[in-house]
Amino acid sequence: MVQNLIQQSGDFDLFIADMSTDPNLLRNNWFLNKALIRLQHTGHSWTVVRVEGHNQLCGYQAGLNFAKEHEYDLGVASDDDIIFDLDWTYSGQVHMDMMHRDPSLMGFDSDCACLAGMTLLPWMSDEEQKCPDWYLDNPEYKGGLDLCTYYHCSLIPPDNRIREFEQLYGPFFFRVDEFLKVGGFPTFLSPLGFRGEMWPMVASFFDGKKLLVDPRMRCWHYSASHGGLKVFRSEEREQLAKADGALWEEFIRRRQPRVADPRL
Repeated sequence: MVQNLIQQSGDFDLFIADMSTDPNLLRNNWFLNKALIRLQHTGHSWTVVRVEGHNQLCGYQAGLNFAKEHEYDLGVASDDDIIFDLDWTYSGQVHMDMMHRDPSLMGFDSDCACLAGMTLLPWMSDEEQKCPDWYLDNPEYKGGLDLCTYYHCSLIPPDNRIREFEQLYGPFFFRVDEFLKVGGFPTFLSPLGFRGEMWPMVASFFDGKKLLVDPRMRCWHYSASHGGLKVFRSEEREQLAKADGALWEEFIRRRQPRVADPRL
């Protein structure tokens, strides 16, 4: 991903939460280190921080805290196996800034907390991933809180209209102050951290903020054959997802603009 970011336009810096099992994995990665040097030559600063934690949400929270300490207005939450289309970062910044200044310029009546694009599969053509017209009104495409489908972020709509949803999928822009306001990422979830990135965005939605998808912002989700959440066996993964899912259901039932452990 870092090599890809070198080609991105816009004003941004990079924070990497290193949660590798081997604490020297990134330190000894030749490609990463040379890419970070090149990224700095293109005018972007970078920070790699060793983060200890029981799920990936601890890494996201470390990034949010870093953004707060260094007074960043916007953040991007992304996995390390995402490749962005050209101008993804620039387009996101422009739209987030416009929404913050005057939402009516983009046809909305309140500011947005999060903005995502289309997250596509690299081994399929864009044509294969277009959403048929007849499917646009299907409940599975509506991005509602009561569904676990993410077709609204992974099937390209027939037009480029920016749409509003109740939850997003894939890498996304977020307003730092809004995520801090609602309590950040739910680090109390299981080691799987199932749906964890969605908690602060949905809490912001409960607070009256918009969650938007721009179909012109596209990225491709590559997948490694091992590592990450793949360390969990299927049975263990199912049990952890069930436990996290129960907390999620209670969270959305309460509809409170706050990320907090429902068990407390």
